[in-house]
Parts: sequence; structure tokens; C-alpha cells
Amino acid sequence: MVGVILNLAVWFGMHVLFNEVRAVSLAGLTLDLPVASSVDLPSLLLTIAAAVTAFAFKLGVIPLMLGCALAGLALHGAGLRPTPLADRARPGRYGRHSPPSSLQRRLLR
Repeated sequence: MVGVILNLAVWFGMHVLFNEVRAVSLAGLTLDLPVASSVDLPSLLLTIAAAVTAFAFKLGVIPLMLGCALAGLALHGAGLRPTPLADRARPGRYGRHSPPSSLQRRLLR
């Protein structure tokens, strides 16, 4: 169970902190590796601030989450928005956009 949670944390962190992730095949395994030049600076700054606050000041989870939410709103209001996950480049058949879901297809009819 710990491996599943760790895998999810790594996947989520990588996709939040980097705008582009590429699949690399190596010895029969496929790994998703971030493109270093695509780092999302507002997300990185918020992550570093949250880590410092959590470990240095021993702030609890609820106040930390509320503080991060307020900081995210402040960044958004200042125009320093992280790139939404849906708008990030994803290689594949549909280019930057994922295929429409069945619900989207029904709504577009």
C-alpha cells in the first residue's frame, strides 16, 4: 500500500511541478521523466514554501493547506498562475488535448 501512495505522490508532484513530462523507454521499462526547462515556477515556489513551513515551523496539516490555498489565490490574483494540468502538453494522438470523454460527446450533440 505504501508503494501505491508513494507512486501517486511522485506522479502528482511531477505533473504539478513540470509542464512537460516525456516517456523514456529503458531496458523494457517506460519511465516518465520531467523536462527540466518546463518547470512551473509558481508551483515550485509554493511547494518549497509549504515544505519549509511544514518542517521548520511544524505547522499542522489543516493550517498548512489553508495557507497554501490562500497563497495560491494570491498568486492567481497577481497573474502568476500555474499552467492548468488540462492545458499542459501531452504527447499522443490528440496533441495538447485529450480525447473528448463520453460525457463531453453527449453534451456537444
